[in-house]
Amino acid sequence: TASDTADIVLIYGASFIQAIGDLSKCYLGDNDFSMASRLQSLTIGSNVEGYENTFMTGLALGNNKLLEYLDIRNITGLNSVVDLSKCNNLIELRAEGSGATGVIFANGGKLERAYIPAVTSLTMKNLNNLELLNVAGYERLQKLVAENIHTIDTHAIVDASTNLNTIRLVGIDWSKDF
Repeated sequence: TASDTADIVLIYGASFIQAIGDLSKCYLGDNDFSMASRLQSLTIGSNVEGYENTFMTGLALGNNKLLEYLDIRNITGLNSVVDLSKCNNLIELRAEGSGATGVIFANGGKLERAYIPAVTSLTMKNLNNLELLNVAGYERLQKLVAENIHTIDTHAIVDASTNLNTIRLVGIDWSKDF
């Protein structure tokens, strides 16, 4: 279980780090991974039964152009949009059970698999490698941006999203069977 004490960990030379390992046991709160420009894998969350991180309310990513895997599962304190717009090499996002309110994927990124909770906003542009988009539910979705997404059924997403109030669909072919 997490303790109520706040330990501060500073990593100097973050721009040289490729992997940190499993940080879920640290129950991170405040964070800034934006300077870890060579980071390829980041595991902050966990799917271990009973795991819950209520301390982390935001995720600071930035110039993480080499990041391929991000795990923020069961970080229930997360109450913001996960901005992955600069993570072009991200292949897999595991965010199920998190409190993320939205996700912005990198335009033209290499994303193949994404597991996300029921979010209020979702932005996907030119994700040609997307094989699997697993969303816990679309009942909360209010804003959807989908541009040139040909590998998932956006029509089904729109149909299931009963609270949509902002929608941008560009280059979508709804005549295709999925």
